[in-house]
Amino acid sequence: MAVDLQLLKSFCSGVAEITGKEGLTVLHRFTPEERAVYTGHPDFGRKIYATSGVKLEFLTDAKSFLLEGSFVTGSSRCFAGVDISVNGILTEHFCCENIFDDPEVSLEVKLDGRLNTVSICFPCVSGLMLKDFAVEDFTELQPPRRRKQMICYGDSITQGYDTRYPSMNYSHQLAAMLDMQLINKAVAGEVFNPALTAAAASGKPDLLTIAYGTNDWKQRTPAETMAAADEFFENLFCRYPETPALVILPIWRKDLNETAPGGDFEVFRNGLRRVAEKFPQVRIIDGWPLVPHIAEFFSDGFLHPNDTGFAVMGKNLLEAIRKIRI
Repeated sequence: MAVDLQLLKSFCSGVAEITGKEGLTVLHRFTPEERAVYTGHPDFGRKIYATSGVKLEFLTDAKSFLLEGSFVTGSSRCFAGVDISVNGILTEHFCCENIFDDPEVSLEVKLDGRLNTVSICFPCVSGLMLKDFAVEDFTELQPPRRRKQMICYGDSITQGYDTRYPSMNYSHQLAAMLDMQLINKAVAGEVFNPALTAAAASGKPDLLTIAYGTNDWKQRTPAETMAAADEFFENLFCRYPETPALVILPIWRKDLNETAPGGDFEVFRNGLRRVAEKFPQVRIIDGWPLVPHIAEFFSDGFLHPNDTGFAVMGKNLLEAIRKIRI
């Protein structure tokens, strides 16, 4: 059954464009202009199709709803998770450990027939293209109330490496805590890329978050990174001159004492701080205390938070934000 696009559009959040592909409905978090930045890139070209930050939200007295689709690659990971919350409480979770072996998903979720707010959180590190979405047996069905908008830029950690519960990604947690609508522009492996902010869509988001640097440290000299970061911010604030921004400095990584083009990790982080502080819209969040410096809080033991690491990160990030004025 074809997806009712008008119904779908009213329920989508975190989506820049909806298109069709081979009978499937694709929910894009990047605009065509932003996707063009990564055209032809062998790695980033697939990661932009991850559905990080994409949600379907609605208010209904339905007794059930159906969601069917296909997982597609959106990272170097092969797993995919879907979270369903009712009235802000996580009530259902679906996880596929290998989307290449089992790409199809079909979820029929029962509800109690009372008026409920339902949220379906799409995968962070894979993509989910829809075959069917239908709300069944209802007398009331409404889109979510309008909320302020937050755009999150970043690398793999902001995209959601490595949470199997997409609602645990720190960006989702932050949006929920601040009661904002999330748009996630993160791409795993990315560095400060001025071309991305040069292609930013017009509009007036209410908050920006920017969290790069750990890949820059691994790949670039400090001078190269600071120049790229400066241009990234210039482009961003030219497009969104009135929007406050939180710049999250890189979190702890276990290999920080290894030799890298970025040099001393703390000196490198402080260099990013100085570049960001030049812009009056920016407030700095130090990433150093956000995640415990213990390997067990990271899926790979050194860089990417697991679900526990993200849970702590979200809590600590909100506490840090409460201490500053935005």
